[in-house]
Amino acid sequence: MRYKYKIVAIDDDKTVLEALKANISKQTVFDFKGFDNFDDALKYLKDNKADLILLDIIMPGKNGFECFTILRKDKDLMEIPVIFLTVSADEETVNTAFELGAEDYVVKSKYEAELLARIKRILAEKDAREKLMQYEKDKVVLQFAGSVAHHFNQPLTALTMINPILQELMSTKYPEAYESIKKYLNFIDEATERLTELVANKLRKYSTIEYIQNIDILDIDQLDKKQQ
Repeated sequence: MRYKYKIVAIDDDKTVLEALKANISKQTVFDFKGFDNFDDALKYLKDNKADLILLDIIMPGKNGFECFTILRKDKDLMEIPVIFLTVSADEETVNTAFELGAEDYVVKSKYEAELLARIKRILAEKDAREKLMQYEKDKVVLQFAGSVAHHFNQPLTALTMINPILQELMSTKYPEAYESIKKYLNFIDEATERLTELVANKLRKYSTIEYIQNIDILDIDQLDKKQQ
């Protein structure tokens, strides 16, 4: 089965993990993975994508707040939403959780009543943010592509007009010289046609490809394949 969301829970109490799994697995879109210690969970998170983390506050060794700080310092994990699990919602604990940047908290005694509702809300907000970010990214790329097309138009128009004139002039007045440079003039003509096609039809119908370090560039080759 293909799940839509992966949820990772970290709690030193295995009975709590079993209760979480039973509750969360009621929703077929959720894939649940539980860990009874943070170190094992961290290793898993570094190698696997997660959409949400449920993190117990009171644990031996590192407490939940310390674990949360480690997650937020990791560039690959810092954007994953976190819900703290707590035995009591005292003011100090709740304030600390939100000051650190957690998305929410759930009192363990209220798993059945509140947990799924809060998970669904946070994942819906995450989806909305990602869609907005993609929209903004698309808008920037489109604006850039439009700017490139605009600034290329004039020199391309000049090349399109001048190259045939140059070929006619060379072939009639300097036929011997023309034969030696004909292939280069044809190459310029072909390159101009390709650039004109790119500017006129493709830069405004773009797709992207990853370049380096999460930087995307226009995938011109993919555009060619789509239009064939």
